[in-house]
Amino acid sequence: MTVDQYLVDAVRRELSIVADPARAEGMKRYLKSELPCYGVRTPTLVSIPGEFKRVMREWSNDADLWRRRVSIIHQVGSKRATDLDLLVTCIEPSLDRSEFSLRKAIGWALLDFGWTDPDWVTSYVDAHEVQLSPLSRGEAPKTFTERLAITSVADSSQASTARFEGTLRRCPSQAAIGWPRPFWRACC
Repeated sequence: MTVDQYLVDAVRRELSIVADPARAEGMKRYLKSELPCYGVRTPTLVSIPGEFKRVMREWSNDADLWRRRVSIIHQVGSKRATDLDLLVTCIEPSLDRSEFSLRKAIGWALLDFGWTDPDWVTSYVDAHEVQLSPLSRGEAPKTFTERLAITSVADSSQASTARFEGTLRRCPSQAAIGWPRPFWRACC
């Protein structure tokens, strides 16, 4: 069995454990695909065996751009469960690459983890400032002139609403009118 097939089988096995057949049908219709659909909204790959980490390390040095990209962003959304050694190991072979997709992936991975541990990301960006492309640096939380403070709105009828305070270098108009982060981030 090839490494790729091993990884595909491991992911399918883990997804089948948390599958939602009712949601899968709708997703399959929406995606218009004959590929297997498990109806899982956001799969977490943390439970895949240690072999997965080996594959990600291998892919981080692969000639294929998309495998490199997957190795960089596979932990996006993992928050505190992010394996920092693996993240660094997957980012570093692509630091000197010029492809937009890799530079964007590096920035995305740093940005995502920056919401969990901004100090670590700031330290990493500072230590690799010369190696990181402007695009990667621009995506990392270091682009904020000061950290964003997310505060709850005092009015209980708007308790789920959040307001951002702080000065942004990017997209200040969206932050100023109080749009939640996903909106102003997506439009920049």
